[in-house]
Amino acid sequence: MINFSLILLLAGSSQRSKLGYNKILYQVNNKPLFWYSLKPFLEIENCCEIVLVCKREEIEEIKKYLPNKRNIKIVEGGKTRQESVLLGLEASQSPYVLVHDGARPHVNINDIQKVVDELNSYDSVTLATPVKECLRVVNNSKNEVVRREDFYTIKTPQGLKKSLLLEGLKKAQNDNIDFYDDVSVLERFYQIAPKIIIGREDNIKVTTSSDLEVIEKLLGENMDMRIGHSYDIHQLEKGLKIIIGGVAIPSELGIKAHSDGDVLYHAISEAIIGALGKGDLGTHFSDKDEKYKNISSSYFLKETKKMLEEEHYQIQNIDATIFIESPMMAPYIPLMKKNICSLLNIGENQINIKATRGEKVGPIGLQEAVASEAVIIIKK
Repeated sequence: MINFSLILLLAGSSQRSKLGYNKILYQVNNKPLFWYSLKPFLEIENCCEIVLVCKREEIEEIKKYLPNKRNIKIVEGGKTRQESVLLGLEASQSPYVLVHDGARPHVNINDIQKVVDELNSYDSVTLATPVKECLRVVNNSKNEVVRREDFYTIKTPQGLKKSLLLEGLKKAQNDNIDFYDDVSVLERFYQIAPKIIIGREDNIKVTTSSDLEVIEKLLGENMDMRIGHSYDIHQLEKGLKIIIGGVAIPSELGIKAHSDGDVLYHAISEAIIGALGKGDLGTHFSDKDEKYKNISSSYFLKETKKMLEEEHYQIQNIDATIFIESPMMAPYIPLMKKNICSLLNIGENQINIKATRGEKVGPIGLQEAVASEAVIIIKK
């Protein structure tokens, strides 16, 4: 199995899109385009390193959408695509790289895996699609039609042996030669023709404003959405701990439970299970099983995230409420959000957490119990 570094190019000028800003930051479904370009690579086990090549002034904005627990480097880009690739290569560590345009947000994970698999046998691999339209050459005296069967449109990602591409780009820099793609470098300097993999035609590169209209439809075309809901409640007792949202909270009363009793994690986990139509939390993690005795409830979130991935769903948003009389939750909610976002690999704009008191009424108000409720929307 080939381990590789991803070099994701995000430093383009976007002049033809007429947006007035970098198109990779254009929002679709409350996510920038580059997030969609990056996301499939996060799901590939042998993508051991990610190098984002960005404009300096956009680095902080890009960081807002990055997962915390991944090997991600950020490199300032060059004046041209070729310079940016070279800078990304110099920052990467793996012997093989996949170079991908951040403006191709509809790349298919199966196409990516095909490129990676071919790196076992080839030093240069590219995605491509056959030309279907009639082609005519208009810059010569014949003004002739050419055989479309002889032509492909070249796409990314392109997979390459890092040492060859790095050396080739340095030669190109010295000789003042410009290349439109990366496999052409190896073909020019080492006579290594690329292995061509036929990929999906909808892996388009967003260049113009009309491309933005197309990509909005592509990214929003699969609206298989589901809603999950859950409510979890636990008794309070003196001498025990309170952990909510992965945060240990000072209190005279603590949560009585088989696990650590994190009602917020429990509610969100069960809401995920419910949205998937897979029963409830106890079906999968019985409180009679000693395996889960005093376990951190982060385990349940991690496992339900795996269920989501196995069914090819992703989280759109979560709205959760904590029901507790005392202490006040407001100081702890920001850290709760960060913990959940890290565990579920979502952005902080995708989750809302609020807390309310029982006003001295019922088990919550009388400080006999703590509870949490969660509603979640997932999308295929």
